[in-house]
Amino acid sequence: MNTPEHFQSGNTSGQKADHVQISATGEYEVKVIASSDLTSGSETIPVNTITVTPTLGSYLGAGSEGTVSPTLTAQSLSTSTENTIISCNTGESLRGYNIEYSIPSDSASEYLNHSAGTYTTTVTYSLYAL
Repeated sequence: MNTPEHFQSGNTSGQKADHVQISATGEYEVKVIASSDLTSGSETIPVNTITVTPTLGSYLGAGSEGTVSPTLTAQSLSTSTENTIISCNTGESLRGYNIEYSIPSDSASEYLNHSAGTYTTTVTYSLYAL
């Protein structure tokens, strides 16, 4: 958030290629949660202002690629609830998923009137067999 356009239109990390990599023998889902709001010193910004959007990445496994049709759902980060972003009814030896972190324009105002700096949190992705 370092240009006037970011505060008017939102901002994005760009696509992080194969940011999440999954190896599963059957059906699975991936959930995401943040450890805290964004913090820099004593200042905080609500982490739910960030949307995590998955897209199908590369097949990274051995052998030939199978057919998969995962359900991919953009979710806002939360500190209290794990949100499902990927669910798939087929396992694969190794599949990458691209992730984009974005601040939608309707959340951009949350970033006004804060000190410049780096605001951090820890984002955890969990894999669950179904």
